[in-house]
Amino acid sequence: TARDRLADRIPTLCFSVAGRAAAEIAEGLAARDIGVRSGHMYSPRLMARLGVPPAGAVRASLVHYNTVAEIDRFGDALRDVIEAPHDC
Repeated sequence: TARDRLADRIPTLCFSVAGRAAAEIAEGLAARDIGVRSGHMYSPRLMARLGVPPAGAVRASLVHYNTVAEIDRFGDALRDVIEAPHDC
């Protein structure tokens, strides 16, 4: 069953940052060499139902070869992007 294979799955994070456009977060991460996607992920009705802004959310996918150091770098880069000044 699918439950028996949970350890084989690759995690995907989908998130938004209050007051920030998903595309802005994705662009800021890209400038720091972190690849993510932004938008409605081909699910605009689901996003609307979840209360996600029309511009969508940010999606980050990990794979089996990502290291803990890379995940830490993602967290640091995301923190930098969120804390950076932006247009309101």
